[in-house]
Amino acid sequence: MGGKREQFDWTKNGLPLAIMHRVDNGDNGNVQVGAKVRFDAGWDRGTMITVPQ
Repeated sequence: MGGKREQFDWTKNGLPLAIMHRVDNGDNGNVQVGAKVRFDAGWDRGTMITVPQ
C-alpha cells in the first residue's frame, strides 16, 4: 500500500497465469496490460493478504 512503482516485484506480487485463462478472446501465451483474465475453476476462492516485508 502506497508503494512506489520501482518497488514492485512480479515474483512477490504477481499472479501466475498458469491458474488463469483469458476471457477477452485473446491468446493465453501473449498477455499484455489490459488483458482480461479469470481464475480457473478450483483457484477462484481464497483470501488476499498483505505480507510484511
